[in-house]
Amino acid sequence: MDLKKTARVTITRLKRSFVVVCFLSSTQLEDEQSWSFDERILDRETKLFSNFNSCLFFPLLIFASHCCFSLFDLVVVSVPEPIALYPLNSEYQTREANRRQPMGTTGTDVSLAPGPEGEPLGSYLFSGQDDSYIEFPNDGGLNVKHSITMLCWVYMETSGVSGPLFCYNNSPWGIRLKVNSGKLRTRFKQNTKSTTDRSLGPMLWHYVGSSYNHETGKASLWLNGTKVKEEDIGAGITLATKQFVRMGVTARPDTTRFKGRITAMQVYNVALTAGQINKVKYAGRGRNQQIYIIRPCIFKVTTR
Repeated sequence: MDLKKTARVTITRLKRSFVVVCFLSSTQLEDEQSWSFDERILDRETKLFSNFNSCLFFPLLIFASHCCFSLFDLVVVSVPEPIALYPLNSEYQTREANRRQPMGTTGTDVSLAPGPEGEPLGSYLFSGQDDSYIEFPNDGGLNVKHSITMLCWVYMETSGVSGPLFCYNNSPWGIRLKVNSGKLRTRFKQNTKSTTDRSLGPMLWHYVGSSYNHETGKASLWLNGTKVKEEDIGAGITLATKQFVRMGVTARPDTTRFKGRITAMQVYNVALTAGQINKVKYAGRGRNQQIYIIRPCIFKVTTR
């Protein structure tokens, strides 16, 4: 009897070693016995290597049952340059890391505060008041128009917080990444809102973000490197990203006011993948992370 076996691979890092576990499921086929990988499943189940020594780059050869064998390639993830990276700490304050954008200006009720790893002045604290904001000028450098990814680290001392993390102030429908009653929310066009099902826990740092893919029409929300929400809002949208950007409080009178800390704001003019979002997780925080993705090479083995 002929079988097609679909493999899922889970990689677990244990100190300096990696444990590879191969799960096999089978379905009935005719003609010959061919064992291969279902790339769609592997795409959803992709595992990431972090802080892995590049000199140990290798193809993993896994033998699984009978004559079945599969080769895995370890592929380095590359990421395009951001159009803006605001570390938001005492070293850079509100400056863009590579001076690609004008320096942001602050309201009177904003101050430096501890960062994600306890750095004394590693973030900006927003009090939740009208004058607690950072405003980033936009002379065209933040006008992405098509695809976008917005990422930052956020900390809230209480639950149920609402307010803007990075919002273009074109109109009530401007592009935005925000928290709403403690839940992550994004909007890319009028009458479309995507909100996470779970609230962000207080007294914790969260790596959050949102993205829009101009070609596929998919709007996504990201939490700690994982896609937690995806909606099809339509391809080909021209994003409203012409005007300045606010963090903490928008310029509209009916806006909510964020109370908490923000650091390491990143903006890209592409929709990043999960691997890319994980690779830039520590950008702006003085740490680099190398990320590798397992890619399956598919082999067909015929047995008697």
